[in-house]
Amino acid sequence: EDFVKGFRVFDNEGSNYISAGELRYVLTNMGEKLKDSEVDQLLRGVEKDADGNINYE
Repeated sequence: EDFVKGFRVFDNEGSNYISAGELRYVLTNMGEKLKDSEVDQLLRGVEKDADGNINYE
Protein backbone atom coordinates (compact mmCIF):
# COMPACT_ATOMS: atom_id res chain seq x y z
CA GLU A 1 0.00 0.00 0.00
CA ASP A 2 2.89 2.40 0.69
CA PHE A 3 4.24 1.71 -2.80
CA VAL A 4 0.86 2.48 -4.34
CA LYS A 5 0.70 5.80 -2.48
CA GLY A 6 4.18 6.63 -3.72
CA PHE A 7 3.33 5.78 -7.33
CA ARG A 8 0.24 8.00 -7.17
CA VAL A 9 2.53 10.98 -6.59
CA PHE A 10 4.01 10.43 -10.06
CA ASP A 11 0.68 9.61 -11.74
CA ASN A 12 -0.42 13.11 -12.73
CA GLU A 13 -3.28 11.80 -14.88
CA GLY A 14 -4.71 9.47 -12.23
CA SER A 15 -4.51 6.54 -14.66
CA ASN A 16 -3.10 4.00 -12.17
CA TYR A 17 -0.10 3.60 -14.48
CA ILE A 18 3.51 4.71 -14.18
CA SER A 19 5.94 4.49 -17.06
CA ALA A 20 8.89 2.13 -16.75
CA GLY A 21 11.15 5.17 -17.26
CA GLU A 22 9.55 7.08 -14.40
CA LEU A 23 9.81 4.04 -12.15
CA ARG A 24 13.48 3.62 -13.07
CA TYR A 25 14.13 7.29 -12.25
CA VAL A 26 12.41 7.04 -8.87
CA LEU A 27 14.18 3.83 -7.89
CA THR A 28 17.66 5.03 -8.91
CA ASN A 29 17.47 8.63 -7.69
CA MET A 30 15.25 8.84 -4.61
CA GLY A 31 15.33 7.29 -1.16
CA GLU A 32 17.32 4.08 -0.92
CA LYS A 33 18.77 4.18 -4.43
CA LEU A 34 18.90 0.98 -6.43
CA LYS A 35 21.57 0.13 -9.00
CA ASP A 36 20.52 0.02 -12.66
CA SER A 37 21.10 -3.75 -12.66
CA GLU A 38 18.70 -4.14 -9.72
CA VAL A 39 16.04 -2.09 -11.50
CA ASP A 40 16.56 -4.14 -14.69
CA GLN A 41 15.94 -7.32 -12.71
CA LEU A 42 12.82 -5.85 -11.11
CA LEU A 43 11.39 -4.62 -14.41
CA ARG A 44 11.89 -8.03 -16.06
CA GLY A 45 9.30 -9.48 -13.69
CA VAL A 46 6.70 -6.72 -14.13
CA GLU A 47 3.89 -6.70 -16.70
CA LYS A 48 3.96 -3.67 -18.98
CA ASP A 49 1.41 -2.54 -21.56
CA ALA A 50 2.28 -1.84 -25.22
CA ASP A 51 3.51 1.65 -24.28
CA GLY A 52 5.79 0.37 -21.50
CA ASN A 53 3.51 1.50 -18.69
CA ILE A 54 3.05 -0.45 -15.47
CA ASN A 55 -0.30 -0.73 -13.70
CA TYR A 56 0.57 -0.24 -10.04
CA GLU A 57 -2.88 -1.02 -8.60
